[in-house]
Amino acid sequence: MEIITDNKFRPTLSWYDLPKKFQKEFGYLDEVEKYDNRFVYYRKRYYDLHEFTVASEHLYPWQGVHAETFFSGILMLQDGGEVIMGRYCA
Repeated sequence: MEIITDNKFRPTLSWYDLPKKFQKEFGYLDEVEKYDNRFVYYRKRYYDLHEFTVASEHLYPWQGVHAETFFSGILMLQDGGEVIMGRYCA
């Protein structure tokens, strides 16, 4: 499995930090979740950090995974209010 990352920290964003046109993408969130959830901008897309599931131990030290296809997806490593993003392909 190949993992690609630039190892740069990205700030997590609040609902208010999202551009209005991208808030529509998260229309599934209720009023409480909108303000509790954190988001990150990566590869020209905004991700809700709650979209990530716990990564399996063979992906250590990555904490979260978001599958995009059967063989590839996005990885997340959170450190306080920032995250390191990466992607994997098998």
